Amino acid sequence: PTIPHVLSELDRISRDFHPPLIQVRGLNGFPNMNQPRALYAAISAGSQEIIELGNQLDEALFSIGITKENRQRTPHITIARLGKEPMREGLSSWLQRSNKKEVGRFVPKELVLYESTPNHKGSIYQILHQCSFVSTGIPS
Repeated sequence: PTIPHVLSELDRISRDFHPPLIQVRGLNGFPNMNQPRALYAAISAGSQEIIELGNQLDEALFSIGITKENRQRTPHITIARLGKEPMREGLSSWLQRSNKKEVGRFVPKELVLYESTPNHKGSIYQILHQCSFVSTGIPS
C-alpha cells in the first residue's frame, strides 16, 4: 500500500463517521496505579463508537494490505508518559482518588494520523494527515 491509499481510506472512513459525545472519567496509571509509566484518562461514554471506528479503520486498511491490530481496544486519552523513574510518593493514592471523577466531555471534530519518532528525550509526534468528521453535532 502507498501513503495516498492509506490517506484515502482515512478520508473515506471519517466522512461516514458520526462522532459521539465523549465523556472522560477517571485518571489511571498504566500498567498499574502503584507503579505507573503513563497516566491516562478513561473514556466512559462514547467508547463503543470509538472501538467501532477502530474496527472500521482496521478493515479498510486490511483491504489495502496493512495487518490488522490484534489487541483489544481500550479508548483512552494519554495524559503523560512517566518513564521508568520511581514516582514520588502520593501519586498512587492521588490516582485512586481521581479514578472516578469526571474530567470533561467533548465531541471529536477530526481524525488525526500521527507519526511517532522515538528519541532519547521521548517520542516526537508529527501530524501527517487530518480528516474532519462531517457530522460534529452532539447526538441527541
